[in-house]
Amino acid sequence: MTPIVERAMKNQTTTIVAAAALWLTWTAAGQAQTPMGRNVGWFAFRNDTGISIYVQTASIAPNGKVTPGVPQPINPRGAAWEQVAGQGPKVITIFDAKLRVLAQGPVNFAGQDLYFSVQLDVVVRGNERIPVAKLVPITDPRQMAGMPGK
Repeated sequence: MTPIVERAMKNQTTTIVAAAALWLTWTAAGQAQTPMGRNVGWFAFRNDTGISIYVQTASIAPNGKVTPGVPQPINPRGAAWEQVAGQGPKVITIFDAKLRVLAQGPVNFAGQDLYFSVQLDVVVRGNERIPVAKLVPITDPRQMAGMPGK
């Protein structure tokens, strides 16, 4: 082969390899952005406590590894929502503004969106009043009478 033909074949091979790498990258990025169907949903939280709070959702893998999400700040009468993926147990933690844990507990995600009202109780222990939050399941606010489209 002449040097010109060898150089042309090398350039063609490099172009094919580059195109294949670009296609693989594009395919992987596209699959990463594809919704996972019933394995993806939303947790929505409405703050009915009268104080500013943070809500954090953590996923628990089958091997027991806990992966915490980003704490969501919620002002009184405000709301926050977090997308959750992967069916199974989740742990929801509620903090106050001083990052004291007000409540923590498991919630099972079965592929359906879940809506919660965060409410506050006060527990009296001796002379001390301790705020304790609770998650109360509520219906989808979009389904309530008076909402647009209803």
